[in-house]
Amino acid sequence: MECIVPNRNIKVFGKAVQCAGKIGEEIYFEGDAEGLSVRAVNLSRSGYFSFLFHTSFFSKFSLHSQTTGELRCKISSKCCQSIFKNLASLDKIVEQVVICLKFKEGDLVFTFHRHNGIRRQHNLTFQECEGLSAIFSKESYLVHVVAENKLFGECIQHFAPNVNELTISVTPDFLLLKNFVEEEHLSSEINSQVKLIKGEFNEYDVLKDKNVTFCMKEFKAIIAFQDALNLPLHIYLGSDSPIVMSIEDGLFESDFVLATLIEQDKSHLSQYLDSLLSQTPPLSPTPHHSQTCIDDELIASLQNITDVPHSPPHKRFRRLSSSSSVSEEDPGSHPLKYCEDSD
Repeated sequence: MECIVPNRNIKVFGKAVQCAGKIGEEIYFEGDAEGLSVRAVNLSRSGYFSFLFHTSFFSKFSLHSQTTGELRCKISSKCCQSIFKNLASLDKIVEQVVICLKFKEGDLVFTFHRHNGIRRQHNLTFQECEGLSAIFSKESYLVHVVAENKLFGECIQHFAPNVNELTISVTPDFLLLKNFVEEEHLSSEINSQVKLIKGEFNEYDVLKDKNVTFCMKEFKAIIAFQDALNLPLHIYLGSDSPIVMSIEDGLFESDFVLATLIEQDKSHLSQYLDSLLSQTPPLSPTPHHSQTCIDDELIASLQNITDVPHSPPHKRFRRLSSSSSVSEEDPGSHPLKYCEDSD
């Protein structure tokens, strides 16, 4: 596989790599006839970032003739971020970036062609891997708001740097941002909130009131990416579903899926799980299949209530994956699935 990023798109591609590297220890690259995908998932699998660069994004995009199917690999995030660390000056001195996947050598090669004729080459050793993807239907979400560039960036500046979780509350008239504080810490924690009225958004479609709580770290990475590209941010909220955010234009599209905090009390959760267990038949052994899909909506209720590593104690999130189960259902029938494709 070989693709060439022209000068006008170097900043966008570099910002995507930096954004993915902020949440995942590894960055997944996947090339197919549609384009090049750059993806990452955090250690707790509570955050998933995906960037799809269409073939029109590149001045040249080629899948070698002997290649069949998809080309996949993963690379250390630190290695990828290091070669795109000086983006402010990179697009001024570099004419194009050639990306070449060499399977025989086991390298993903980035070659920077400078305007003065000098070429700088980075050979990054990769590992072959399974595909990483999330299947969800944005149309099924009850809340859709579109925020212009800088709106959320200015809002999160009002919160303390040590805020770990952020709550978004929406009503038909306004959206409220506030830091999440547990009841036992209300007297000792600073409670900050920012109110945005309906007219401050490009679009504001809210069919019902909704509250969701998610990790601030991933949200900051998304906002930094949005501010750098000066594009609007789409936010989708649903019932008992992860929050979905997206940024796109004609050349690329990006989706961000964040797990939400479970707010049910223990007695209610126990009753809910008991009712599901009484109605759900035992899972049959998983046969061999070319694609193993993981249904977050159902299995999370049974097996997926877990503490998130590197977060404050007693925080329980709906993770984006759990045990494997084969699914041949219509992808649109579930708000979210986390999938791992087997070669």
